[in-house]
This record gives sequence, C-alpha cells and structure tokens, in this order.
Amino acid sequence: MAQLLELRNNSQIVPKQISQDELDAILEAVSQFPEGAAVKGIGEAMDEKLPRRTLQHRLARLVKQGRLVIDGKGRGSCYRLPGNRVLHAEPGHYEIRGYAADVEVYIPVSAEGITIKEAVRLPIQD
Repeated sequence: MAQLLELRNNSQIVPKQISQDELDAILEAVSQFPEGAAVKGIGEAMDEKLPRRTLQHRLARLVKQGRLVIDGKGRGSCYRLPGNRVLHAEPGHYEIRGYAADVEVYIPVSAEGITIKEAVRLPIQD
C-alpha cells in the first residue's frame, strides 16, 4: 500500500509533503471519540472533508507514527488516541503480574440495586 504520492522531479522520486495542520485536524477529530471511531465517523467530524481513501492513508500514517492506535481490522477498525482505553472484561479468573485476580463485571445499578446485591451476598444463617 503506497502511503505517499510520488512525484518525479529531475528523475528523482520526491514524496508528497502532508501538512502538519491536516494531520492535527485528523487527531482533533479522533479526540472527539474517546472510545474510538471508524473512518466514516472521523471524516464526518472533520471541518475540512477529505476523500475516504485519503483519510485512510492519513490514519495509517498516524498509526505508524504511534500517534493513533487502531483496534480491529477491516470495516470494523476503530481509531483512538493512545491512552484512551476502555477495558471490557468477562467475569472469570485472571492473573495480573503473577498475582491471581478475580474479576466481576456488573451492569451499572442504582443505589437500591447495590443494597440488594450486598444483601444477597450475606452468608446464609440457620
């Protein structure tokens, strides 16, 4: 996949320069989606629209530079800024740095729901 448009100049290949403002605009658009966004969403969030394929090339460049992170592949790809990570875990047994850790995942509940959950966890009395 060619990421730079090559121009011939006196029989030398000169890569097309991509403006830093354009890359910054893409990063700004991605920052509006803390959990990540697909190419379409990023394109719609930008003030200055880019052709889809051009945007894909720019995103790939930012990923290669480490300025963006990509999750997924193909049409399911989501781009996000590094450090913005939403962790989804299934209930189960995990090991973190050699220490056992049980992870419980809950749907957010109201204060009354928390009270009920705590009551259900009390030991059974004879």
